Amino acid sequence: MRRVLLFVSLDRKVYAGFSEAQGTVGDFLVFTHPHHLYYRKVRADRRVPMGEGQAILRLQDGRTLRCRMHDFSPSGVSFLTEQDIPRGETLLVTFDIPDCGTCETVARVARQETLPRGSPCKYLIAVSMSLTKEQRKKAEQLYLCKKGAQVKRIVDSSRSSIG
Repeated sequence: MRRVLLFVSLDRKVYAGFSEAQGTVGDFLVFTHPHHLYYRKVRADRRVPMGEGQAILRLQDGRTLRCRMHDFSPSGVSFLTEQDIPRGETLLVTFDIPDCGTCETVARVARQETLPRGSPCKYLIAVSMSLTKEQRKKAEQLYLCKKGAQVKRIVDSSRSSIG
């Protein structure tokens, strides 16, 4: 038997567990029940990849960093930077989404990853935004604007390949 890691997305959660592959029945694969099942909640809004977009991060120690946006959702943003920013750091973030608008808010660093050599920047910094009601509305508008632009590009490219 082969041991496999199964992933199941169900009810706004992702479940994962190790199982044993037992074979096939018709077109279906058959597995044993996992002994342990791990899960986590799925983001309410998927992040939109950003090929463009700039941000200014103002840190508590007074430093100001200019960086490039990596992805965006109404509750969080990630950036590519040359500077290490520790997890838990609170900062003021101002970011611009081209053709959609700008948002400024307080955010907390939720994740920091060192990127491999050859990457355009040294670090990926992900922040969770602390939004007021008005800021949340603005962030949702920016998200829908950017998401709409991406959907339009997909539709336009499929039309050009069909006709």
